Amino acid sequence: LAAAAGQFGGGALVAWSPWDLGWRGVFLLKLPVCLAAFAAAWFVVPETSTSRRARLDGGGIVLLSAMLACLILPLVEGRQLHWPPWTIAGLACVPVLLAAFLVWEARFARRGGMPLLDPALLRIPSFRRGAAVATLFYFTTPFYLLFGLYEQEGRGTDPLFTGLAFLP
Repeated sequence: LAAAAGQFGGGALVAWSPWDLGWRGVFLLKLPVCLAAFAAAWFVVPETSTSRRARLDGGGIVLLSAMLACLILPLVEGRQLHWPPWTIAGLACVPVLLAAFLVWEARFARRGGMPLLDPALLRIPSFRRGAAVATLFYFTTPFYLLFGLYEQEGRGTDPLFTGLAFLP
């Protein structure tokens, strides 16, 4: 519901266009929401700091970044460059880097660190199912961009109509 309501709300805000800002008015909506969230958090969220400072998971950051680069860069550039050998090599490295990341995270957690992904969470079936559902849901994200572009640029509809088209 939030995805459809966001598209509709954005379209309505662009159609309203306060202060003749056009699509830029969407960013103004975040300001009062963020200020209200910060004010509420100050009073509602309890203090959770500890005397022990968490160590930064530098190895996990490097491995995860390398894995994402080896996945995303070849997928974005590969077809246009006619799949040169480095794209295939990069994609072949992804499973190896994923395994290295998971091993690193387990070792880092055993040494008392705070890993990016706690391996203990992966042993909880409901967490695995929730992560799978969230991943599948976020695969739909490009639809919202492409459908909005298709409606406005391809069919010439206005932002409000496009926002309404998302509601069903």
